[in-house]
Amino acid sequence: MKTRGICSVAAALALSSAAATTLFAQIPLERTPPDKLTPQQLALRPKAIDAPDIKYEVVGDFMKLPPNVYMGEGIGVDINSKGHIFVNTCAQQTRNFEFDQNGNYVREIGKDSYGNVFCHGVRVDAQDNIWVIDEGSNSIIKFNPEGRVTMVMGRRDEWPMSGMEAPIAALDPAPPYILNRPTDVGFDAAGNIFVADGYVNSRVIKYDKNGRFVKQAGKRGSGPGELTLAHAIAVDAKGNVYVGSRSDQRIVVFDNDLNYKTVYDHVGAPWSLCISPGPHQYL
Repeated sequence: MKTRGICSVAAALALSSAAATTLFAQIPLERTPPDKLTPQQLALRPKAIDAPDIKYEVVGDFMKLPPNVYMGEGIGVDINSKGHIFVNTCAQQTRNFEFDQNGNYVREIGKDSYGNVFCHGVRVDAQDNIWVIDEGSNSIIKFNPEGRVTMVMGRRDEWPMSGMEAPIAALDPAPPYILNRPTDVGFDAAGNIFVADGYVNSRVIKYDKNGRFVKQAGKRGSGPGELTLAHAIAVDAKGNVYVGSRSDQRIVVFDNDLNYKTVYDHVGAPWSLCISPGPHQYL
């Protein structure tokens, strides 16, 4: 599988406003001495505390928007095979923008879509399909490279239609095709689809490339194979599935059939996951 992705640090840089960049550039960052950390902070400390910093370059005003179009809170970012950048953003409404590799505005995808309620990310697969995750509409929408909807996973509540509604309680087992505040989506080399679902159900679901349910795993908890807010997902070249369990600072690993393999604990709160391409991959 040709693996592509932008890590969270790149996403933050791409979506930062010039004002925010200027502000934070003036504030020197200093680590809090270990003897001054609170018990809560100590409990959240990752095991690897001396990892090298990732080098980056700040480019102010990189993304050029047309008149009267504004970027809200940047929730997700990804790239396609051409290097085009896709941004999932929430302001007064959810919007999905495409920019070329130089930051020039290309188009808006799914404008005023019924599934645009409360955005939670965007992913681009190996065929350049664009997948938009929306926790407010309880759905994940697949757009083809031309921007047309070709698949909808989950569904938005029919009524009332006032925006994001209170979620139903978690179900065990949860219905295979009813999502409850989904958070992320990933893909393996065969095109199988893996969904992190998410804020309420605390599970990972496998569907085939046509969206047919295959299997699900996980329930709320911190034991082997359990998840506490499945907030991110990624699949490596061997088909292993990594799920970020944000609320208890773990990355839970399943094989391609969603059998539990292992866990990486004390990694900080995994808001997003990214796996590098190439024969030797990094998470």
